[in-house]
Amino acid sequence: MFKKALFLIICSTLPNSLAAQSVQYADGRGGVVNFPLGIASFADEVVASIPGDPAAHGESANPEEGLGVPNFVSVAKGGYATLGCGGSVVYRFVDNALVDVDGPDLFVFEVGPDVEATELAISGDAITWIEIGRIEGATAAIDLADSKVPPGSYAYLRLTDDGVGCSGRYPGADIDAVGAIGAGTRVVFDASLLFDFDSAALKPTASRLLDDLALRIAADRPLHVIVEGHTDSDGSAEYNINLSQERAATVAGALSKRGIDVNLLNSVGHGESRPAAPNDNDANKALNRRVEVILIAS
Repeated sequence: MFKKALFLIICSTLPNSLAAQSVQYADGRGGVVNFPLGIASFADEVVASIPGDPAAHGESANPEEGLGVPNFVSVAKGGYATLGCGGSVVYRFVDNALVDVDGPDLFVFEVGPDVEATELAISGDAITWIEIGRIEGATAAIDLADSKVPPGSYAYLRLTDDGVGCSGRYPGADIDAVGAIGAGTRVVFDASLLFDFDSAALKPTASRLLDDLALRIAADRPLHVIVEGHTDSDGSAEYNINLSQERAATVAGALSKRGIDVNLLNSVGHGESRPAAPNDNDANKALNRRVEVILIAS
């Protein structure tokens, strides 16, 4: 299921501020939808796809046409991905994360001459999926609270055409873009920059990184900050979940000591359950040993 690891591993700098990046796009119904993270709100990568039967033709058969910002002009000019009858695609948010906020959290731009429904699922690891349900076609806003989604951040979503009413050159749903309204900027720290092996105590060298992060949080004024700990698969699952929880709590505590309101902070440990890459070699295991900090946009 993994295509490639594109996580931003922080060394000494942080990604651009999420402040003043909000952008509005036409919703296809005469209104607009606001994306707090602007162009960073949209899906970044195709992880997997299964062509439908019948399948799409031409450029629209490429699932990557559904990445990025909405750019549909007309059927002839492309800029959208046709799933095919019963086909599916898994998209990934790389530098941001899908989270549950008040109101709609996700917006799917479905375009084309026909309006076809899809089934939506989300995941934190592209292995265990949470079924959100049916999107009835056209542009659609989804509130994760309606599906009682567990708190946390989600990097993956899967769209599956419902297999109904497939005809013509563009069978199945036509996806122009998928954007996270409930979104947060994802900052990823290599665990070795913060902790020694088998330890949840911060290294002295971690101080500058956390100083910079605290300044960033204070400047951006996010609604919430989620600190997530992750490990590789070495050791028992119980040990890994405990270590990841301790490390996440340590980082959250360090941010609180640097002036970040404790009411903004939430820490959670995922252990080995959300790998960024397969645990099949030392380099990939290093990618999986990480702390992610998600700044949820206001």
